[in-house]
Amino acid sequence: MRPFIPRSLVETTGVARQIPLNFTEEEIKENIISDIPVTAISRITRRDPNDKEKFIPTLSVKISFEGNELPETIDIFCVKIKMVHYIPRVRHCYNCGRLGHTKMACRAANRCIICGKAEGCSSKCNETTNSCILCGGDNHNSLESRKCSKWAREKQVVEIMTIKKVSKSEAIGMYNLNNNNRFSALENYEGNFPQLEAKSTARINNDETVNRKLTTYKYNYVVRNHQTHTTATPNHSKILPKATTKTQPVYEMPNWSKVTEIEKLVNLLIKRYDIDVNDPLVNLIRNIGAVHIEDKTPSNKDDKSNKNITI
Repeated sequence: MRPFIPRSLVETTGVARQIPLNFTEEEIKENIISDIPVTAISRITRRDPNDKEKFIPTLSVKISFEGNELPETIDIFCVKIKMVHYIPRVRHCYNCGRLGHTKMACRAANRCIICGKAEGCSSKCNETTNSCILCGGDNHNSLESRKCSKWAREKQVVEIMTIKKVSKSEAIGMYNLNNNNRFSALENYEGNFPQLEAKSTARINNDETVNRKLTTYKYNYVVRNHQTHTTATPNHSKILPKATTKTQPVYEMPNWSKVTEIEKLVNLLIKRYDIDVNDPLVNLIRNIGAVHIEDKTPSNKDDKSNKNITI
């Protein structure tokens, strides 16, 4: 027996995108500037849609670094490139139909991955079966990963296992995958914050990355939908128009008379020198200086009670 440490536990793999195809893997490795040593570089390929047995290269490159940290950016040919975590695909067993392993490591009995029957499966089960053997859904089968809830949950488990470098049981026990709470499990929060050591290149926070991936809906999306459903729509048909009242100017009111400068002067002298208001001389000066607007006076001139109103 030969003991060893799995490569996935001592290395962290990231993806750099938009790398031209004319750059070879050796040229990229020789021209990378990073304070974390690079261990391996490989270009990501995809299956040719025309020829299923042929694989064509893409503009994405996998870069493996020593340790458990991934730099936010690296320099390739003096160009700053952003790094993201490389998440492997979810494994689907074509022997038993379950997720998490492949046919090579399966010890279960063989069964159809469409209908779930161990024997006697017809060739047309794909057309007649509308039930998923993984989640029990009625509108899809186990191969339709975008409609199955088990595929979504397994994808979250793979993301946690890859970023946090833990086993499947540890990932499920560490995070509650059903509450969509991005702050549900911050492992070793006090130990990871703050980082006092000086680093020339910023590192990607693995806890923050996992919690962001587990958040299905953003906070502003939930608040906006909550306000839309709870806020009652105003009934505009019951709103009555505002009553319009016409304001009458003061000078259009009946029995209005203008205060002249002479009357202002007389009132000022009375207050300053304590002159008697009923003095005949004061009344005489007031009568001489008063200017009445005749067209604003009421039509009934016999009404003597409103003649001496002054504003």
